Amino acid sequence: MMSSDEQQYQPTKPEPRSPRINNSPLSGDVVQSRQPVYPYIPADRTHPSDAFTGYSEPVPPGSPNVTIHGLYSKTQFDTLSILSRVYTRPNPKIELGPVDDSVSFVVVDATRDDFPVVYCSQNFHRLTGYRREEIVGRNCRFLQYPPPDAPGGQLGHSRHRSPAVEAFKRSLMLGQECQASLVNYRRDGEAFLNLISVVPIRWKENGEQKEYYVGFQVDVPQRGAGSRYP
Repeated sequence: MMSSDEQQYQPTKPEPRSPRINNSPLSGDVVQSRQPVYPYIPADRTHPSDAFTGYSEPVPPGSPNVTIHGLYSKTQFDTLSILSRVYTRPNPKIELGPVDDSVSFVVVDATRDDFPVVYCSQNFHRLTGYRREEIVGRNCRFLQYPPPDAPGGQLGHSRHRSPAVEAFKRSLMLGQECQASLVNYRRDGEAFLNLISVVPIRWKENGEQKEYYVGFQVDVPQRGAGSRYP
């Protein structure tokens, strides 16, 4: 039997303490939610797209969010915005159907001379065999002829445009949606039939007129045994 003194004194077990995060000095030793932060950029990385994602020490409530433009775009081009405008354009003339990340497409700046390519998708590289630095800044007409350094090059290939190419060009100059199957050439000189759909999109941003042509490409399979393109 316990004495009255022993009954009066009963040591209590300490309640378990929540672990501190990296010895955080915050009062209460309560686990704080770790918030993702940017932009830890190592000294040997100079481009914002190379920033590390990571976690910070607990951030007091109400702290402003940190934003780095271009963090999720190595090309610095907002393709989601472009494709969204294509999808939501009023009165579409061409039915594109579902579009996913397997599509081959380019974006052309219609406000600049000669309509240069300003963005090309990864699958455009795979379709044509050209590298990005060989595409951006050029007009897409370079696909109408095999490259000079490919086997056969451009020798024997007429520079005369086909009626389909001429009709395609007229639609583009009028800013109209257009679709046509054209013979194009890959980087290695191989010819292929390219189903091209072009959709113009326009809007104003901060008082500046934006106008792009988005061109989608599909490699049309050859039909018939032994069928070859010119």
